[in-house]
Amino acid sequence: MLVSDFNKRKIYVYDLYGKFKRSFEHKSKYMCYNAIFNYNNDNLICYDKYNNEIAFVLVSKQDGRITKEIKIPFKEKKFLSQIQRISEDNYVIPADIQVPAGSIITGMGRSQAPSGANRPIIPYNDNWILLEFSSDTIYTLLPDNSLRPFIARTPSIHSMDTEIMLILRLISDRYYFMESIRNEYNYDKNTGFSRDFFMYDKQERSFSRYTVYNGDYSIKKEIYMVGFTPVNNEIEAWYPIEAYQLVESYKKGELKEGKLKEIASKLDEEDNPVIMLVKHKK
Repeated sequence: MLVSDFNKRKIYVYDLYGKFKRSFEHKSKYMCYNAIFNYNNDNLICYDKYNNEIAFVLVSKQDGRITKEIKIPFKEKKFLSQIQRISEDNYVIPADIQVPAGSIITGMGRSQAPSGANRPIIPYNDNWILLEFSSDTIYTLLPDNSLRPFIARTPSIHSMDTEIMLILRLISDRYYFMESIRNEYNYDKNTGFSRDFFMYDKQERSFSRYTVYNGDYSIKKEIYMVGFTPVNNEIEAWYPIEAYQLVESYKKGELKEGKLKEIASKLDEEDNPVIMLVKHKK
């Protein structure tokens, strides 16, 4: 088992009985990886969003050294982030002046608006989808470590006054579920990062809006894909369902006969969340 400690910037290695084996640093004592996945027996695939040149790397499971750098071509580094900087005399510096998180601004305070979760690495069909906001192309990393274009966007992110970022949420053989996010935030109203949800149908070669519902409910119970966390090539993602919500739905008779209703019937409101696994249909 490899356990990532984000605060300590370390990855700890245990055997399956919980015995500590070793540890190694993320990238350094001061930098950390924002996404980490199991690449193969020897390496992890990691993403460092604050790296202005090479954000995707393969990292040895033995000692944390970088074994392969994966360079995504782009013109200029972009961040889905808005930061408001405040000087010592409370003068507000405009939020559209972006500074990467983790930077030090002498004599100033700072406030960073949350933009929500996004997934720069998505496992799919024994390959890896790599999403870098700074690039107009989303790439597939093939087993031989070469890159193949997966999605190309127009107009270019570098031509926009207000950047519109593209996020992938779920990929199937036929459908691509995506979001576009406007990279802007109003600190006075505490609103921003507006989103559009859309889906591409490969078979029909068409785009449409989408809403996803949980089929285990007799009512229209929406699932928000921002809560999906990718896993591997066998399990597309996992999604948490809070125990107290399931208990409430069970008491209201909102669950259909099936596995989820059976689980909910045995739950207490204080129990841990139920984990739903999202898999491809066979």
